[in-house]
Amino acid sequence: MPGGRFPRHLIRKLKGKNWPLVSLAAVRDIRTYLREIEREAILTARGLGHSVEDIAESLGVSPERADELVRSVEAGAAETEEEAAHRDETIVIPDLEQKHD
Repeated sequence: MPGGRFPRHLIRKLKGKNWPLVSLAAVRDIRTYLREIEREAILTARGLGHSVEDIAESLGVSPERADELVRSVEAGAAETEEEAAHRDETIVIPDLEQKHD
């Protein structure tokens, strides 16, 4: 799960009636956090052999919506793996013979 523990400080910000923009920013941050959890859970479920219909039922969405989510998540994961495979891993080793002042 992203970051380990749930960011409880965001829940406290949600309740700030006098600071609606702070509350809205907290909503945005919680959505981002939950999207990452959802993404990881979808990848794990698919990796364990669960169907799109299983995922749809768990999320409470239509199978069509779940299929869109699964395709999007899997495409994102594939791109990330491809980027990692093609990343130029250049390691710079400092010259040990350089003179230090």
